[in-house]
Amino acid sequence: MYIARLARLTAAGSSPAWQAPVVALLLTAAAALLRAVLSPLGAVVPFATFYVSTMLAALFGGAWAGALAGAVATVIAWYFFMEPVGTFELHGAVLANLVLFVVTQAIFVALAAILRAAIARAARAEAALQAKVGELEALMDLAPVGIWFARGPEVREITRNRHAAEMLRVARDSTAPLAGSSPGLVTLGHVTLYQDGARVPAERMPLQSGLRGEEHRNEEYEAVFADGSTITMLSNSSPIRDASGRVVAAVSASLDITAQKRTEAALRDAVAQMELLQREADHRIKNSLQLVASILRVQRGRVKDETAAALLEEAMARITAVAQAHAALQRSPDLGAADMGRMIAELCGFVGRLDPAIPVVCEREGDTFLDVARAIPLGLVVTELLTNAVRHAYPAGQGGTVRVRVVRAADGWLEVEVRDHGVGMEEAAGAKGSLGRELVRSLAQRIGAELATRTAPGQGTAVVLRIPPEAEPSGGAPEPAEASRVA
Repeated sequence: MYIARLARLTAAGSSPAWQAPVVALLLTAAAALLRAVLSPLGAVVPFATFYVSTMLAALFGGAWAGALAGAVATVIAWYFFMEPVGTFELHGAVLANLVLFVVTQAIFVALAAILRAAIARAARAEAALQAKVGELEALMDLAPVGIWFARGPEVREITRNRHAAEMLRVARDSTAPLAGSSPGLVTLGHVTLYQDGARVPAERMPLQSGLRGEEHRNEEYEAVFADGSTITMLSNSSPIRDASGRVVAAVSASLDITAQKRTEAALRDAVAQMELLQREADHRIKNSLQLVASILRVQRGRVKDETAAALLEEAMARITAVAQAHAALQRSPDLGAADMGRMIAELCGFVGRLDPAIPVVCEREGDTFLDVARAIPLGLVVTELLTNAVRHAYPAGQGGTVRVRVVRAADGWLEVEVRDHGVGMEEAAGAKGSLGRELVRSLAQRIGAELATRTAPGQGTAVVLRIPPEAEPSGGAPEPAEASRVA
């Protein structure tokens, strides 16, 4: 600011053009008058006043104004102050004095020109700095973030932008010193900072931490005001170092995330409510399906026709599979996946009661969770394979075991194997058959599962389903390894 004023002052005699010679002549006249007044007193260095006037003329009016002042001063000094006075006589001593006088004035003009140029450069640098400061202040006020700058180890003075002042309810004056004996934000008096439920001591506040050379990123603070109201701030702080690496200041930026935290809490409550409703819906669906299965079980007990009874048993098994899937979803920790190992174990228990002579054994290993979209179709596939094995793997009157193994393979795929040691299969692969076989083929294709069957007459059958970790679009031809079981 002061440099700019000095620069304007040094340029005052340069425009308009007539001002520079006027300034030069007035300064030279004043120097001659002062020289005449002080000369009888003997209290002045010879021609010193002319040196000052010439330098001031060059400083305020430019080099040519200084040259004009020097020329006029030379004539005045030659005529009025060099012996013999009152003449322009030129002899050895006078010539030497004139040469010395002219050279000295030229030096002062050069020094004034150098000083004038330095002042102009400093003024331009100051103007550029002020422009940058203005840009920074505009940016600070425009950004919806509270920004603080602190200087000195005690944080006695804090520069803050408009959003910071509004956030902490303080005056807009960005350079007002903070009162009180404690350093940091606590000196505001009406604000106390908390982090993770504990009060933040003065030495651990963001600006103080920055002044100790510490850098913090995305730390949450709760600011509690004297009236009991609170806000939540997401803060970052960093030290500011000079060229030698010494910490000279600190900066902190905080974002008021109170509304965001409230929205997150509301969303969590809404999600929890939705999960509760979903679990209740799955529970009710499971109970309703079990009721339907119970009605079919009663109906099956009254049916004398074996074909009709078998159809009712298949329907009961399918309904039970869907009911068990909803039961698994009800127990799911996030409603996004079902524990297929537990779900298939419960299905094994149900199918095993169809024929007490053929127990169904289930084994499971590792994480057997599967997403909801594929859990129910997979449950139906396993149910079809189990009921088919129980009904057709072993001849009437001959017992046997059906085993199911559910495991998460090393490549992340979920593997489900249904195996028996019965009569095996004899129809050609891919041959069309019962509704059950068509249902298995269609559902396996829908969930993107690989379906493979290993069998031979009299050597039993093993059907393996491999389900990828992520759901894949359904499509493509059915797996060609499907075959019919001997009825």
